[in-house]
Amino acid sequence: MEQRIADIDLNALIAGRTFFPSPAAWEDEVLYFLMLDRFSDGNEAGYRDNSGALVTTGTTPLFKSTDRGNATTTPADRTQWSDAGNVFVGGTLKGLESKIGYLQRLGITAIWISPVFKQVPSQQSYHGYGIQNFLDVDPHFGTRDDLVSVVKTAHQHGIRVILDVILNHTGDVFAYKSAQMRCDVFDDRGNFLGKEACWQADGTVYGVIGYRDASGSPTLPFGPVPASHFPDGAIWPAELQPPETFTRKGKIRNWDFPPEFREGDFEGLFSVTCRYDIESSFDQDSLRCLPQKPAVFHEQN
Repeated sequence: MEQRIADIDLNALIAGRTFFPSPAAWEDEVLYFLMLDRFSDGNEAGYRDNSGALVTTGTTPLFKSTDRGNATTTPADRTQWSDAGNVFVGGTLKGLESKIGYLQRLGITAIWISPVFKQVPSQQSYHGYGIQNFLDVDPHFGTRDDLVSVVKTAHQHGIRVILDVILNHTGDVFAYKSAQMRCDVFDDRGNFLGKEACWQADGTVYGVIGYRDASGSPTLPFGPVPASHFPDGAIWPAELQPPETFTRKGKIRNWDFPPEFREGDFEGLFSVTCRYDIESSFDQDSLRCLPQKPAVFHEQN
C-alpha cells in the first residue's frame, strides 16, 4: 500500500489504457448525486438488477405508500432513528453497483459519488468528507477493486462517474491545545459548555497537541510520523504531514467574512493551506494548495 504520492508510478498506471470520454457539454447530462453510505447496502428485495431481472433474495423490502410516516412510532424509535443518522449505516460500492441498472432506467447519464477515501478510523464520518488517507478507499465503503468495478459497470451502462475529491480540507486528524482556545461555546439554551478554537481576525494560529493515533488520541508528533503508524494514525500520504499543510486557524463562525471562510476549519474538518489571488481569479494558478494534489483519478473502461 502506498504511503507517499511519490510511491505512485502514474505513467505505469495509465499506460495502454483507453479512457471513457467526457461529454461535449456537461450541462446536457442528467446528474445524480448520491451519498454512498446512505444509498444502498445491496440487501434490498423486490428491485430489478442491472439486467432487469427481479431480485427476491434481499431482506429490505421496497418502500410502500403505507410506510409513509411510520419510521418512528414511539420515543424510543425516534431516538434510535435519530442516533442512526450520526453513524455509518452500511451503504457500499457494491450496493451502488447493484443499482446501476436502476439509475440507467431512471434516465441518469452521470453519477456524482460522495468521497470514498479512508476516513479517520475513530470517527463516524459517514458522509466521507473526514478524510485521513487520500490514497485508499474506506473499508466501510469497500475496496479499491470495488471502486474500479462500479466505474466499469457504470460505463458499460453509458453512465459517467464523478468522484468527489476534497483538496481544501481533511478529517479531524489532530487536536488543538486546549489552553490556547479563545472562543466560548454555548448550548441551545445559552449554557456555557467550554472553549473552542475559532478563527480570529488577528491571524491567530493555534497550537497543536499532535496527530491522532489509531484510537483517536493526539499522541503522535505533529509532523512527519514513523511508518509504523500507517495506516490508521496521523494523515496520509506522508506529503501531507508537515505542519504547514494546515492553516490551524480554528473553526469558521462567520461564513460571510473573508478570509475567515477560506482559512478556517469547517466544523470538525481541518483547513488545508491554500493561496488565493482574488485579482487573478480566472488564472488556473489563482487557487493553489501547498501540498501536491493528493490523488489523480481517470475515468477508465
